[in-house]
Amino acid sequence: MARKTPPHLERALSRVKAYVLRYPNGVEESDLYKVDSFSVLSKKERQQLVGIIESTSALHVTRSGKPGKEKLWFQHMRFAGIPEDKVSLLPAASVVPAQPTVTEVVNSWREEAPPKHQCMSCGTSKPLSEFPDNNGKPLETCSHCLKRLREETMLAKHPTHQQSSDPLAGFTPEQLLKISEMALSRAKEAKEAQTARDAITKQLEPVRREVLQAHQKVTKAFDTMVDGMAELDKAMAKLRGFKVEI
Repeated sequence: MARKTPPHLERALSRVKAYVLRYPNGVEESDLYKVDSFSVLSKKERQQLVGIIESTSALHVTRSGKPGKEKLWFQHMRFAGIPEDKVSLLPAASVVPAQPTVTEVVNSWREEAPPKHQCMSCGTSKPLSEFPDNNGKPLETCSHCLKRLREETMLAKHPTHQQSSDPLAGFTPEQLLKISEMALSRAKEAKEAQTARDAITKQLEPVRREVLQAHQKVTKAFDTMVDGMAELDKAMAKLRGFKVEI
């Protein structure tokens, strides 16, 4: 049965495979730190990801050196087994650059544009200043996408904490003020309604007691009348059966 990749490592696996595909001769493990979703992982998670890559043959992994200090070389399975002199003749996969807008073209005519680098995550060309430095070379991901990826990775690692326990989390101060005003208004209306109900109940209670007392008297009188009617029926029956004996 195929090994299942943890949810928070799926994106990293996909991005690493796409990055290695761009280099037919392969890349070292240190080059993978240019991949945004790989660089944000912990050491234990990176080792887990490498184990998944080897066990599933997602990439061709070559180990060299002594245990504990060995170096890893990653090559896409498409180019694995092809001689190096022939691999260099193959075209490497690349990210399709984003089409420039009219404004960008006009600005490039007016003045020389600063050096730019393409973000592997969003595919947008941005100034080098927006890419974190990695041993003198820019990362393949801009700072904005890197921050977003770190947040998504943390949420994937802790799915039970995706929703805050605070129901008011995420509201702006203006929205919280509006909510508090609405709550105070509702509380005032509820208090006024409760006061009105208490006043009505206080006035209605004496009348309710009188009605109950009258009902009890009527019920008692009705029961007495029913008993009297029964006795009257017995007396009339005796009267109808009365005979005078001479």
